[in-house]
Amino acid sequence: MPSNLCRVGLVLSGGGSVGAYHIGILKYLVEHSIRVDALAGASIGALNGSIIASSSSLDSATKKLEEIWSLLANNHPLEDRDSSNIYKIYKVLKELLLSPNNIGFFDDHMLRQILKDYLNVYNLNSGIPFYVSAYQSEGSLLDISKALLGKMNLNNTLPSNFFHVQSMHGTEQINAILASASIPLIFRAKKIGGNYYADGGIGGMKSAQGNTPITPLIKHERCSHIIVNHLGDGSFWNRHDFPETTILEIRPGRNITRDGLARDLLGFKPININSWIEQGYEDAYRCFSNLGSALSSIKIADAAREKRNLSIDRLNDDDFKVF
Repeated sequence: MPSNLCRVGLVLSGGGSVGAYHIGILKYLVEHSIRVDALAGASIGALNGSIIASSSSLDSATKKLEEIWSLLANNHPLEDRDSSNIYKIYKVLKELLLSPNNIGFFDDHMLRQILKDYLNVYNLNSGIPFYVSAYQSEGSLLDISKALLGKMNLNNTLPSNFFHVQSMHGTEQINAILASASIPLIFRAKKIGGNYYADGGIGGMKSAQGNTPITPLIKHERCSHIIVNHLGDGSFWNRHDFPETTILEIRPGRNITRDGLARDLLGFKPININSWIEQGYEDAYRCFSNLGSALSSIKIADAAREKRNLSIDRLNDDDFKVF
């Protein structure tokens, strides 16, 4: 890979229903013709990222995600309209008795159906490199306990693992994407390669290591510029920990919390979803207005340089020497 070319990565952090914010960012990138060369996501960022990585363009991905989030706004992914209260209690007791170390009080069938309907596996495998973070589970109760302590800055959690989705096969690809979004006690952890993995955002809580999965884009994809977004009003993640990479951060310019952290995580209220999409665009514009234009110009110049070099190579192959 030529080292002088601009290679853009995109990191989509986790945050539950606040993930609608990603759509606003994508709209800005599409408007300014900024191409993404590699992608990494955590939790809801992994779900959104899978749609981006399997789409033919950012524009197409944005339209698909708007459809998906409209569906989520009108059909809550945790609601079970066919279950009575008695049956719900029965399901909780069954989980506790049969799976004390891997408890999930809700089914992820709606998320699986969305991936089935909107994720093109063939396009995913031939699409831009895509990574997800996932936390190796120590048991649902222990996972959630450590995550809560980490959130209060009283403890740190083990680092999350990063999975290159295109290097995986069949069911494991879907399991990795869903594992990244499997909040302990909400959804069961997913099995990948003999181990169980839960929400990627849990890992390395003190530095938001798992929730901001930039490492594989630097280490494996050699991205020269990386766009990093945050779905919270304050993230412990520090771009100065990666001094050799140009990092373009998108942080909320105004309060991103709507109904409280817990309710925002699992709320999926239509009015909030629409406001987060608008705020994502607003913050991308604020953080990116000048840099975005420059980045787009660099990408255009790189494309022209590659085209020129290809033409020269063809002339040389025809014994027409260019000095």
